[in-house]
Order: sequence, then structure tokens, then C-alpha cells
Amino acid sequence: MYIIISTAIICYVDIVTPIGLAVWLLYFFPLFLTIYLSWKYAPFLAAGVFTILSFVDFIVSPSRYSPVFELTNRIFFAAVLFVGAYFIYWMIQFTDRQLSH
Repeated sequence: MYIIISTAIICYVDIVTPIGLAVWLLYFFPLFLTIYLSWKYAPFLAAGVFTILSFVDFIVSPSRYSPVFELTNRIFFAAVLFVGAYFIYWMIQFTDRQLSH
């Protein structure tokens, strides 16, 4: 529930804030909350949803900078999100193995 609420708040703030500000970094907080979910692929689903929301924001928000710069910024963010999701997935797998032994 906290993931959905925080995602909605961050998405709203991201849309009303000009693109030049890195509000999208806040999506890492709900991504880290996926550690507490029982589905092991939840970090990847969350990273995908956050990436889509980030690109929606790119389309609807006013820009201060070049669109190429902003698009590159969002692509880099998506890559970092999925790397973070992989590390969370790995940590969940490692924790599950430790608990089962």
C-alpha cells in the first residue's frame, strides 16, 4: 500500500515540477519498499512502472533544457532503476536461501 501511495505522490510532484529538476530520483524509495513484498519479481515490475511514469512526465511536463538532454537523462534513470531492481531481486533471493537453510 505504501508503494502505491508514495508512487502516486511522486508521480504528481514529478508532473507539476519542471523537467529540469530530478524529482524522478524519489522513485527509488518505493522501489526499495518492494523488498517487503512476497513476489520476487516485484522490483522489476515496479521499475517498469516507474520508467513508464517517468516517460509520461517527460511528455507532459514543461522542459527547461534540450529534449535530447532530458530524454538521455530519463533513459539513464531507467537503466539505473533496473540495475537497482536487479540488486533488490538478488538480495531477496539471497535472504530466502539463508532463511531456508
